[in-house]
Amino acid sequence: MMDLIREVQSSGTVYRLGWTLLHTLWIGAALVGLLAVALAVLRRRSANARYLAACAALALLALSPVATFMVVPAPVRPAAAELPGPVVAEFPDASVPLGPLPVIGHAAPAPESVP
Repeated sequence: MMDLIREVQSSGTVYRLGWTLLHTLWIGAALVGLLAVALAVLRRRSANARYLAACAALALLALSPVATFMVVPAPVRPAAAELPGPVVAEFPDASVPLGPLPVIGHAAPAPESVP
């Protein structure tokens, strides 16, 4: 089961769906802004004209995730030879003294003035 979850998470489709969701948010906000401007311009027009503008905005909002998914590229994965090796953390040798540690909450002594 865990292998299936890892496989799904590492697939390019999940990557593209995530970016599609993110882009759909700002595209939807832009469409709402354009609709608000269009409705303000069509204020004195018939209700049918305003209705058609709202329907067009709704249709574009429904189509935008599909179009965005088609445009978002799949992630580029490096070849196995290009992948870095395992990362090994390096720690200082415990036998080497690090020196005195500062005391938290106490002010450090003022540096000597240089003439």
